[in-house]
Amino acid sequence: MESRTYFCKKLSEMNIKYYESYANFILIKVRNNRTFVDFLESKNIFIRDYSHILQNHCRITIGTKKQMKKVIDSIRRYVEKVSNI
Repeated sequence: MESRTYFCKKLSEMNIKYYESYANFILIKVRNNRTFVDFLESKNIFIRDYSHILQNHCRITIGTKKQMKKVIDSIRRYVEKVSNI
């Protein structure tokens, strides 16, 4: 639960829209979904593109706090690179 709280807080700080769930994942909304997924894959972070269900959405499984810090750091780098998520 601590890693989920941490992850959601960091997403909010970056103004990234997300949807809470009781499952082990969170859906987030991003522009250029495929580019985002590819960027994270290049950092060895594998998420699911949910565009086939919800346009411009990805599913990110919640892991340990250490894992989620790595995900947040990579998302932050992506946001800095594209300047508009």
